[in-house]
Amino acid sequence: MVDTIKAHIIKTGKYGKLKYYVTPGALETLNGYVELPDYWEDGKEDDLNVYGGITFKGYLNDKGVNVQVIGFDTLHLDKPEKEWTIDDIERECRHLVDEINMLADNSQLKDWFLWQQDRKARSSLFY
Repeated sequence: MVDTIKAHIIKTGKYGKLKYYVTPGALETLNGYVELPDYWEDGKEDDLNVYGGITFKGYLNDKGVNVQVIGFDTLHLDKPEKEWTIDDIERECRHLVDEINMLADNSQLKDWFLWQQDRKARSSLFY
């Protein structure tokens, strides 16, 4: 079962083509979530580099619409204490969008190289 968060959204923004959200977390902390693009491949979130790692994948209820997101929280006992602001969370969300786009670009580039290799292999059969 996929989780759906019905958290109070403090701030919503858009960076590139993806929306991001800031919500309150546990013990007066903040969480950040980024909308997943339609082309997202399951499992790729393990390759993303964001503060504390991806700690949520599921849906966030945005004004009655469930939006598929991945997110991070700022409550980590193994990290140095830092007072996270809404601006900090937005900056980390924008970084996460950049990571998502970079991973997608690398995946598309890999697909192109594989297609080129396959094309060369097929053409060598006929010449």
